[in-house]
Amino acid sequence: MIVVLPYNYTSKDMPYCTGMDEQNTLNYDNFVNDMMTDLMPFIESEFSCAKGRENTAITGFSMGGRESLFIGITHADKFAYIGAVCPAPGLCEGVGFPPFQLKKEEMVFGDDKPDVLLISGSLADGVVGDMPNQYDGVFTENGVEHIFHQLTETAHDASSVTPHLYNYLRMIFRKGK
Repeated sequence: MIVVLPYNYTSKDMPYCTGMDEQNTLNYDNFVNDMMTDLMPFIESEFSCAKGRENTAITGFSMGGRESLFIGITHADKFAYIGAVCPAPGLCEGVGFPPFQLKKEEMVFGDDKPDVLLISGSLADGVVGDMPNQYDGVFTENGVEHIFHQLTETAHDASSVTPHLYNYLRMIFRKGK
């Protein structure tokens, strides 16, 4: 397995996030362009890796979780496995604050349904609060098959990431499920 941990804040003018406002959020959302046009082609050209959606997974934490959902939905033909731990608000209308990338009804998959869609969130997360539960609700409302992993005592840190990764890594790339 090749694991890539990119810095997903993409701005030509700002080296890092200065606050959670519209411009900073758009700088995170722009990561999809870097990933699809630069990062994935680079990995495929420089490393011996199995190609195709059945061999490609994405997951992330906080804004990375929001972005993994966004990328997984908008590029479902590239990812069979999608995860999000403590995903940040604002991916779709009604879940957090703008700018919204998608409408609630766009939080679906066509023919390229993921083999695994795992969202992990904690009841004790003081940063994103109940956003993971709200994303779970949108997917449930839209009839999207997914797994919601409710953590209870963990925070917006490695204590939530660790159980998410433990479960996610056990579910992905399983032939014959």
